[in-house]
Amino acid sequence: MLKLEVNNLYKNFGGLQVLRDVTFEVNGPELIGLIGPNGAGKTTLTNILDGAIKPSSGTVYLNDKRVDTLPPYMVARAGLGRTFQVTRAFRRMT
Repeated sequence: MLKLEVNNLYKNFGGLQVLRDVTFEVNGPELIGLIGPNGAGKTTLTNILDGAIKPSSGTVYLNDKRVDTLPPYMVARAGLGRTFQVTRAFRRMT
C-alpha cells in the first residue's frame, strides 16, 4: 500500500516564499486533487514531490523512505511519478 507523507515543507526562491508549512498524508489508493489559483505553488509542490527541485526545508517520505533528498530517477524507482496535461517530452520526434 502506498503511503506519502509530506512534513513541514517550505520552498523559497530568493526572497520569495512559495510554500509554507505544507503538511499532508496520503494512504493507500486515494484520489486527491491539488487546486489553487495561478502562482499558488501547485507546480512547485509537484516538482518537489518528484525530485525535480529540493525543498528549502521539510521532508517527503514514500512508504516510510525519505525521498526528498533523492534525484528524480530514484524517486520514480521508489514508486512516485507524475504525468503532464500536455505530453511533449521531445517536440521534434514523432
